[in-house]
Amino acid sequence: MRPLGVLKPQDFEHLTDHELHQVKLEGLPGSNYWEWATAEEQYRHRRRDLAERHDPKRLEVDPGIESRSLKLRTGEARDPVVASVLFMDLVGNSQLSTREQRERVQRLSRIVRTTKQVKQTDPEGLILRPAGDGIALVFFGSPVVAVRCAVEIARATQARHAIRLRMGINLGLVHRTPDINGQQDVIGDGINMAQRVMDCGNAGHILLSRTFADVLRGEKDWNGWLHDVGERSVKHNVIVNLVNLWHDQVGNRSKPKRITAKVSGKVIGFSKRLPTKVSLVLGAPKVPFKHGQNADFFRKKLLKTTGGFVMRITVPTQTYWRCGFVLSQDDYIRENRSDIDITQRFLFHIGQGLPTIPPLATGLTSQFYSSNRGETPIPVDSPSPVEIRVRFNRRRRSVSIDVGGEHYVRTLAPSYLRFLYILAWADHLPPCRIPVDLELDC
Repeated sequence: MRPLGVLKPQDFEHLTDHELHQVKLEGLPGSNYWEWATAEEQYRHRRRDLAERHDPKRLEVDPGIESRSLKLRTGEARDPVVASVLFMDLVGNSQLSTREQRERVQRLSRIVRTTKQVKQTDPEGLILRPAGDGIALVFFGSPVVAVRCAVEIARATQARHAIRLRMGINLGLVHRTPDINGQQDVIGDGINMAQRVMDCGNAGHILLSRTFADVLRGEKDWNGWLHDVGERSVKHNVIVNLVNLWHDQVGNRSKPKRITAKVSGKVIGFSKRLPTKVSLVLGAPKVPFKHGQNADFFRKKLLKTTGGFVMRITVPTQTYWRCGFVLSQDDYIRENRSDIDITQRFLFHIGQGLPTIPPLATGLTSQFYSSNRGETPIPVDSPSPVEIRVRFNRRRRSVSIDVGGEHYVRTLAPSYLRFLYILAWADHLPPCRIPVDLELDC
């Protein structure tokens, strides 16, 4: 019998009955994913037809074929994978005539398909999908390929001034799934976030999510290309940390107008920050917690729309001190209440020294506590004032903290995001003041 080799859908018409009986889905080496699904589908129909025309018992259908074929067609056989998503959009295209819109989309499609990265990437490692006035490219290989593709497209479109393009790139999880026509498609947070990142830009911008930019920072070739824009609130109150990619004649080095433009006193795309100046006194016995921790505090009830906050702590000269915040589901910190522990809810603090007599000097450290359980102290490398950025993610039940160039994520139920306390204490030592600036992101 001739070897089956790599089978295509059309090959099944020329197979003998015995060869059809030999075919298994796992026995199609090297075939494209969707060719497997299509070929296997034709194989099942062909065998069913043979069984009806001849002896039904002559061909014993593999019981696993039906379920495997269904999984391939519905995408259930695929777990979510990490992909680099490049989302692009033609700016101002809707203001043109239908003919001009069609011509611009066609020109953009030609530019994208002729890029080196698209031509050289294996079809299994790339999905191209139309997206309104733009295109989404999903790369399943190295993230560097996606950003190189964006740069090549930017250079090509800048040479053709009639094409005004903006781009956004994100690194995240996506699910492979067939669309209504049976073609490869992807869904998931990875592609949704890429579009939101792109939506923050203007013509010429290549904006990156913080997740993608952090991966790119490890490549020396891109060190001069990355320029932080900051955090922005996008659709569904999701917070994204944006980085602008530009260098020499590539990209748009100006700040995105969609972020800085003001309308009726409100900043578009940027959550309202409420500055609050707080001056805390170390050692003041406002709250004599258990174990001799006399803490000064500032209390704030959080709104459901509060996305996080920023606090800046001016480092005092005193050897021993602690300053941080508590998130709690109830209003449990009150003046003169001594029956509770300071670590009873979710606590994060920074500080220096050990509470010995005399106090033992140490470097700046941070520490997490949750339900009276503490983690190992972590060294903090930051000048004064120390900036702590806190973001809430109610949907994912987590809180993220950025301090001293480090990024931490901890699981936290949304019920804890009701009360915020800014605390400072020094355990029986002489009082001194710690200036704290607080900005709520509402």
